[in-house]
Amino acid sequence: MSIIQQYLTDETTPASVLAVICTDLIGEDFLTFEIETIVDTLQAVYQVEVPEDNIDKIQAIQTIYTTNSFYMHIPTFLAVVDAFNGNGVDFDYADMPHVNEVAWAIVEVLMTVPDEDMDNLFMPDIEVYIRKLLDAEGFSKIPPSLNFLEDVKVVNTSDTILDDPIIYEAHHQTQQQKIDEVEDYVAANVMRVIHALEELPLKNRDSESWGRFMKSVG
Repeated sequence: MSIIQQYLTDETTPASVLAVICTDLIGEDFLTFEIETIVDTLQAVYQVEVPEDNIDKIQAIQTIYTTNSFYMHIPTFLAVVDAFNGNGVDFDYADMPHVNEVAWAIVEVLMTVPDEDMDNLFMPDIEVYIRKLLDAEGFSKIPPSLNFLEDVKVVNTSDTILDDPIIYEAHHQTQQQKIDEVEDYVAANVMRVIHALEELPLKNRDSESWGRFMKSVG
């Protein structure tokens, strides 16, 4: 099995890697193609069956490139988060994602569309939703990968914690561990993307655009 075949059939392949494979084979026009056309083309050329999770990721890539719905509407936001994390997409019912999954989806979107300006990028409803996720998982600090939320209120640290040095230190360590878990998850996925893109035998790799992309994920 070739390297490209492996990535197409591996359900853990990042969405941005699948986007590069599609672009290399079809061109950027794949962004506006029907998903059935893309899948049929990939399967005909590479003689493999593309799993549903990877089809979801390709559709999510199309969504973020051709619409602004990811930044404006919670259902689309959740669908992209689920797709990018390989959770499957169900518009009728969506489980609440984990903070690390949200962080990774946003980072990968910004890696894939690196010119986005983080100022006022998301509608307030989505920022509030992310804040609620942080609250639900007990974060009192915002992980660096979500630092665009710095003006969004997160759960306050109680006076009891602030006044007791022992409790405060334990709280601080717990918070740091939670943040590290998020950042480690994001960093591991970024490294997987970089490794895959360096490994892929692309036919139409342009050195200048490739350098810009690698700089955006570095």
